[in-house]
Amino acid sequence: MLAVSTILRDHCPSEKLCAKTIHLNQAEYITICIGLETFTLMIVIANYVYQVFRFNSSQTPPDVLRDDMMSCALDFNPNR
Repeated sequence: MLAVSTILRDHCPSEKLCAKTIHLNQAEYITICIGLETFTLMIVIANYVYQVFRFNSSQTPPDVLRDDMMSCALDFNPNR
């Protein structure tokens, strides 16, 4: 938000209107940027929740109890 407000302050000639073709003021541009950022974050968070739900529903045992890892641990002999 700080970067957007800095860019708007540098490139907008007045606080009333920022562009000649699209008549939006600085507050409306910041609102649009925050809306896009919120939408992007909602997609990322929803994807993360889906992945966590899928992982938890698979009910896999912890890594230390997996058979392929247990064979390595049983073969380990520090006295060799």
